[in-house]
Amino acid sequence: MDMTKTVQITLYNQEKEEKRILLKLNSVGYGDEADQYCYSISQRIPLRDLMLDFIKRVGVTFNSVRFYYEDKPINPAFNAKCLNMKDGDTIAVSR
Repeated sequence: MDMTKTVQITLYNQEKEEKRILLKLNSVGYGDEADQYCYSISQRIPLRDLMLDFIKRVGVTFNSVRFYYEDKPINPAFNAKCLNMKDGDTIAVSR
């Protein structure tokens, strides 16, 4: 039986109600908590926040992993709107 563990995290700006999208990070080989992390985030939140939350949860350092969207490295200062990310898109994480 194939069981996948998923953790859902919400990151948003509490002062402004903005449209949120769901982004998935596949985390096979990182930590024990889950196989996939799903982030419901405001489109204008810097992706650095998502990255920092992820590395904290899986217990690795920022410099030990790379985050990619559509096979291109992600600049932590960018946000989902800047990269034209859509609901359900996947961010790849590699060592």
